[in-house]
Amino acid sequence: MKRIRILTLAISLLGGFLITFASTVNAQTLIEIATKKFKHLNPAETLLLESVQNDHVAVFKHGDQPIRAELLVWLCTDPDVARKLPAKGVNISGATIAGDLDFTAATLLHPLVIRKSTLGKLLLSNAETRSLDFSGNFINSISAGGVFVKGNMVLSGDTVEGGVWFFGADIGGQLDCTGATFENPKSKAYSECEVSYAAILPGGIPDGKGFRQQI
Repeated sequence: MKRIRILTLAISLLGGFLITFASTVNAQTLIEIATKKFKHLNPAETLLLESVQNDHVAVFKHGDQPIRAELLVWLCTDPDVARKLPAKGVNISGATIAGDLDFTAATLLHPLVIRKSTLGKLLLSNAETRSLDFSGNFINSISAGGVFVKGNMVLSGDTVEGGVWFFGADIGGQLDCTGATFENPKSKAYSECEVSYAAILPGGIPDGKGFRQQI
């Protein structure tokens, strides 16, 4: 009986600790949480976090410091941080992202919008998300084999220097590449990509081979 009481007390204390921890995380700002994880935030990263928490578009101008890719990945995928984000998710314009955005096999917990920005490699293989809008960006390359997007994936107006890979992707809405430029014609793969509504690709669907469009 004494052991049972001790065990019950221990469970109660642990439960209280977890509730307190969750309350503390919820009370902290994104900047406070990010500073603990990444130690130092530059002005652009601070602006990003402030804008996201206040449900604003994070707008940057030429000459602003870059945002670390790892910070943005953390912001989009960490479950504790996700509770502090607005339903519309993360919205960025005019930024420079330093490093590769590696969402490989990750779940993006909110929509992600990045427009008129400069990115390294965009790695989305086997990732899962609600919707993605990468409009008007310069992107090194896109690897999205096996990605599952519940809604739309927008790449309109993008310039992609390297390969574009969508083998086995499943996009529940539209795949919109209106006005995009894929500069490496030998490195495009849309084979077995399922798009539920419409696929709008530069110059049309390449050869129509292996690309399944469900209407």
